[in-house]
Amino acid sequence: MQYRGRAARIGKSRGGNVYVFSEERNSASDKIRQFLSKPVEDVFPPYLDLDRLEWIALLSCRRVAEKTKKAVIAHARDLLKNLLAFRNPQFRIRDSHVNNLLNSALKNLEVMGLLSIRRNKIVSTKAGTSLSKIDWVPSDSYTVLKTLKKLSSEKSDEKIKRWLLFTVCYIGLLKKFDRNRIADIIFTYIRNLRKNKNKLPPRNAVRGLAVSSLLFQWIDEASIEQILKTSTTGSDIVHDEDIRKLGNYASVEMRKIALLSEDLGYKKMADIAYKLAVRLKRGVKEDLVSKEPITDLSRLEDIGRRRSRLLHELGFRNLLDIYSLVFSKGEQAFAKKSKSPKELPSKIIEQLRSLVQSDPALSELCRKL
Repeated sequence: MQYRGRAARIGKSRGGNVYVFSEERNSASDKIRQFLSKPVEDVFPPYLDLDRLEWIALLSCRRVAEKTKKAVIAHARDLLKNLLAFRNPQFRIRDSHVNNLLNSALKNLEVMGLLSIRRNKIVSTKAGTSLSKIDWVPSDSYTVLKTLKKLSSEKSDEKIKRWLLFTVCYIGLLKKFDRNRIADIIFTYIRNLRKNKNKLPPRNAVRGLAVSSLLFQWIDEASIEQILKTSTTGSDIVHDEDIRKLGNYASVEMRKIALLSEDLGYKKMADIAYKLAVRLKRGVKEDLVSKEPITDLSRLEDIGRRRSRLLHELGFRNLLDIYSLVFSKGEQAFAKKSKSPKELPSKIIEQLRSLVQSDPALSELCRKL
């Protein structure tokens, strides 16, 4: 469902729904027609803050054939001036000023370990090459790299989970999440600490601890009502859809951390991050995450986390368990054992058949049963 802004994201999702509200039923079609006939609004490049300046510098390092500092700065400068002119045709900026900004950006990228500058030649580091596949701004990349390096010798899975969840609250989609809603979650977190006479954490850690505390409740299968009650002021600033959205956003960023960890050779962290990504998306405990993603119950769109838990407790750990029972004893046997509402078992079986037909890997696993 469309929540706010554009419907879906190019290259990230297949589409989205936009809802047009009309007070009178008879005028709904006219209102939709007016909505669709309006001219499309102009789209401008974003304002160029430090994050975007560094991203353009890093992008230019990958785009130019000649990996010299001079060539990279020239490419980035032209791109920046074009973007600024597009936003405001009257805008003028001296080349020397842009060069100084880009030189500082390149130094920052070198400090972050994303590239190396030797005798005016620019070389991408292993981390920089890996991160070029991920759509983080350089400061987010640096935040994640520091966390991975810090956890590289950590043996406790629980500590790794907590650090990864803490880190994901400061990057990508979660970093940009609605400020008023995040402020409400932080305020409630601090209020609860004071109420229980616990020591307040450092100011720069409060956001991560507050949001990750909420996310831990989500993946521990606490009800959304309970999460809202314990982690928000109850002033209707944060809604139930916000909890799901926070979980989905955290899942997207956690999957990127898993990919990066795998690329850099941090296998243990990659495994933990992959499981966390699934749990954050579905809001479930680890035992509901299948070892084989292609057999995970989450592939059934009509299965929520409560029904997933019920099926799991009844012995259906993955799609293969459902397929095996239906294949050997028929649809009625599944309907009876699953204890699902009347129409749901047939929908589950229909979707499972569709998945088996469209997914060769899943089809092969089912064939072997």
